[in-house]
Amino acid sequence: MTDKAKAKEYAERIADINRQVETGTVNFEQARVTIDTYKWLAAKYDPSTFGNHSGEQPQIDISAMHLEALKALSKRK
Repeated sequence: MTDKAKAKEYAERIADINRQVETGTVNFEQARVTIDTYKWLAAKYDPSTFGNHSGEQPQIDISAMHLEALKALSKRK
């Protein structure tokens, strides 16, 4: 079984638990730890799909910023 398939299986288990919580057959407080564990496992097996996405990180070129700051300082004199 591939990592993506394992992650999908955990996501499906979460959906099953959620349905059980909605129907009242499982208490949410009891299911929460299991849900959190399955979320963590799914994110570990397939981070591109189930991981925390904070968006694309900007690339910063410190050397270019430093050079531009030096140029700006030299224009002041």
